[in-house]
Amino acid sequence: MEEIHIESSIKDTFTKEIFLEAAGRFGINFADTIELDGFQNFVFSGKRESINVILRIAHSSHRSKDITLAEIEFISYLADSGMTVSKSLLSNQGEYAEVIEQN
Repeated sequence: MEEIHIESSIKDTFTKEIFLEAAGRFGINFADTIELDGFQNFVFSGKRESINVILRIAHSSHRSKDITLAEIEFISYLADSGMTVSKSLLSNQGEYAEVIEQN
């Protein structure tokens, strides 16, 4: 199966400011993150209050907020069913998914 990567035209729209904003909304110091391999997402390993966390940033052309929230709901269902999965983090505003508008 062919790997799907972020298209260059989309990747080029993501600036450091967007990454800083996204990390900040979830209480993560972006300067301390490590970029991991992602396919249609940017994925970073970092810390939030000394806890290891993963931050996933997706473009709206690949994942709408509703689709992201549905994925989180499914992960919560798996956790409630006894599966070992990572818990989703709330943002500083109490949201599981945040939308960052691009100019």
